[in-house]
Amino acid sequence: MKNLERYGYLIFAVFVIFMFVKPVVCFLILGFYILYLVSEYKTTIDEIEQNGITAEGKIIKYSRDDEGYQIPIINFSTNKGETIEKEPHYYFITDFQVFKSFKNSIGKTTFVKYNSKNPEQFVIDGKYSLHRTTIIIMIVISLVLITFGTLSIFGLI
Repeated sequence: MKNLERYGYLIFAVFVIFMFVKPVVCFLILGFYILYLVSEYKTTIDEIEQNGITAEGKIIKYSRDDEGYQIPIINFSTNKGETIEKEPHYYFITDFQVFKSFKNSIGKTTFVKYNSKNPEQFVIDGKYSLHRTTIIIMIVISLVLITFGTLSIFGLI
C-alpha cells in the first residue's frame, strides 16, 4: 500500500493521459491496479487467518460514508493491553446495508481476529469465506480487464 500511496498521483496521471491517447490501455492500468489491491488484502487476510489472535470486542458505533454504507467501529483490547478502536481492516459491504438500521447491534459483543504484528489490522472473526469470495470476484474482474486490454492492444478483438 505504501507504493500505491507514493505513486498514486503518477498512476492517475498516466491513466488520464491514456484516456485521450489510447483508452484501451486504461483497462490494463485498472486491471493491474485492482490486482495489486487484491494481493495486498489477500496477504493481510492470510496473515491474520494464520497468525492472528482472537479477541472479544464491542461494536461501539457505525460510521457512515458519503454513499450511506455503514461500517462498524469496534473497540477491543490486545493481549498486550493496547486498546484499539477503529473500523475493521477489511469489511464487505452490500447495497442492502444502506437501508438497514444497525442501532440494535451497538453495544453487542463480537469477536475479532487481529494481526499479532500490527493489531490495527483486524477483521471480524468467522467471515473468512465472505472475504475469500470477494477477493476471488475482484481477481476475476481484474483478469478480465487485463485480458480485454491485452487483446485489444494486439488487435485481436
